[in-house]
Amino acid sequence: MKNALIASLSVLLAAQTALAWSISIGGTTIKGDDPQIVKDAEKAVKHGANQVANGVRDVFAVVGNATGLTDVIDSNTETFANIGRGYACMATLCYSEVLRKKQLDEAEAEAKRGYDRYVAERVQEYETSTTQENREKALSAWKMAESRYNILLERHKLTIAEIEITRTFLTGVNTEINFRKKLAELKVTGRPLKNREMIPASEQFAKSYNQDYNAALNKLNDDIAMLSQATKRTHAQLMAEFLRIIELDVLAGMAKNSIAQFERLQQEIHSLNMSVVDAAADSQASRHAYEQEQY
Repeated sequence: MKNALIASLSVLLAAQTALAWSISIGGTTIKGDDPQIVKDAEKAVKHGANQVANGVRDVFAVVGNATGLTDVIDSNTETFANIGRGYACMATLCYSEVLRKKQLDEAEAEAKRGYDRYVAERVQEYETSTTQENREKALSAWKMAESRYNILLERHKLTIAEIEITRTFLTGVNTEINFRKKLAELKVTGRPLKNREMIPASEQFAKSYNQDYNAALNKLNDDIAMLSQATKRTHAQLMAEFLRIIELDVLAGMAKNSIAQFERLQQEIHSLNMSVVDAAADSQASRHAYEQEQY
């Protein structure tokens, strides 16, 4: 069972290190433009699959100079801390950002409907309207088009942040698996984790993620936020320890969900890029129309 889990993770996390990355899952290839999204995990795990134990959660932070191994919790803490821009969430945007995406989608749709209404009305009523009325309508159209453009830019930033969070999570997974593999190869064990605050939240996530993954992930992010406030330890530290605590089957499930999310986000970015171009053209055209009304 453990062998199959590690082998499946090596396939899930395999990536090219050229100018573009690709991940294959279920016969679908997901491509992107970041060569560091995940490193090649297959090499890291192929020799150690037969010895990895789920009890590795209690491996001490430093296994000793004799082995040349240092714990990856510090490394993954730095990895998560580098997400930046305030998105301190595990494997996805936090609920507040998800809600913000929905609000922006609604606002963009309303701005587009308003602009389209103006275009239709302008064609029908332009000749019968006064010069002042045409100026006011042209200014309103310009504002709506510009608003839609700005909304789409903000929406684009949130999707890029979501991609970055997902990438960072997979990078952390790869680092953790590599560490477990090395420990298994050397048959190294050690003292328990120094900080154990994340164990209850991690175990709760493991029990519930198969029933409702998004709900379990939202709960985990909330738990991390509360623990961070209570213990004065960073989100990044707690997220790195979460990766150490969870069992391999849970790790595999999260990795699979994250890679599937990449495919959805790539499609989302493609659609947003086209919408941004469309909105920029409308904004430019409506500005020109407004300026023409001034003469």
